[in-house]
Formats: sequence, structure tokens, C-alpha cells
Amino acid sequence: AMDGVVVTARTSESYGNYLRLCHLSGQETLYAHMQYLYVRAGEVVKAGQPLGTAGQTGRATGAHLHFELLSQGTRCDPSKVLGLS
Repeated sequence: AMDGVVVTARTSESYGNYLRLCHLSGQETLYAHMQYLYVRAGEVVKAGQPLGTAGQTGRATGAHLHFELLSQGTRCDPSKVLGLS
């Protein structure tokens, strides 16, 4: 969604394969339930760069991409920040 640095690229019981990115704005994005991860912690990524593939890992009931935007550690609606509304 935005340029950033991969701070987490791992597997958890609930999220399955997931990534957490930190952005210059101080915001973070999280991508979860991914089948494959194409990046590792510490990598610098650009907006639009493929990070992996959607999947059904963790506690997912179907293949999809779980996306979160966090501002100061609080989940918020990404539509305004990403210009979707």
C-alpha cells in the first residue's frame, strides 16, 4: 500500500503467514493469511511491489488477504489514508 520496511515476516497460529511493515509516516500495515511470503524482515519495499500471495493459512476459512492499517498502534480505517473513499 505504501513504501516501507518489513519489520515482521513470520507465521502465527491465528494469522498464519503474515507481514508487518513500518512506513515513514509512522503507520504500520499488516498482511495476513498469506500462502507465500516474497520478502523478509529488514527488506525495504515499494508501494505496489508484490509481497506474497493470498492464501488460507492460520485461522482462515477461505483464501483471502487480511489487511490492517495501524496508526500509533491503533487499527484504523485504511480507506481514507489510501485515498479509497
